[in-house]
Amino acid sequence: MNYLFRIYQWLIAAPIILVATILTALFTMVASLFNRAWAGYYCTILWARCFCWLFFIDVKVEGRENIDKNKSYVFVANHQG
Repeated sequence: MNYLFRIYQWLIAAPIILVATILTALFTMVASLFNRAWAGYYCTILWARCFCWLFFIDVKVEGRENIDKNKSYVFVANHQG
């Protein structure tokens, strides 16, 4: 099964992500001329969701209810889990 997933990664997912990365970068550059906040936020979210979906990455968010929407935060990823 691991070999099939590696073949899928290199032959299907990687080329799609490569094209999506180039298109997202170009679209973000053009869109940022009109609305920087929108382009820098939504274009990258769409790219990240596409990346996670293609590589079967499950994103789990814990503790979202503890975040105060009126405050600013800095998030640091812990890659040990």
